[in-house]
Amino acid sequence: MKTQLTTLAWFPTLALALSLGAANAQAPEPKGPVAKPLLNLDLAPEMESVAGRALRMQLTTYEPGASNKAHSHKDRPEVVYILSGKVIEHRGDVAKEYGPGDTFTADHTTTHWMENKGTVPVVMLVTGIAKKE
Repeated sequence: MKTQLTTLAWFPTLALALSLGAANAQAPEPKGPVAKPLLNLDLAPEMESVAGRALRMQLTTYEPGASNKAHSHKDRPEVVYILSGKVIEHRGDVAKEYGPGDTFTADHTTTHWMENKGTVPVVMLVTGIAKKE
């Protein structure tokens, strides 16, 4: 009888140990970040040196009806990611609409202007290299 009681006393401890081991074995490995490359712009043809320049990231918002003037990106390349809304980019006689998730570059050959003809603001994440102010 004493042997049966000793065995029964160890059973809950064994069951707990096995369940803890199983829980640890089933725990998923922590996941790291997932990076999705969007654009790549070779800087060598864009400028001779980065001296006196800074990498800049900004949120740019175009309210409905807003636009900017035609401008060049000589010596100040940019990459643009549209977060929300739709913007129309004009390069010469070509107009192209970009919406959420779209990207485009403005390199040393780019002269363009943009406008928001929609009813909601356009929000863009703009990253570029510019002269230090």
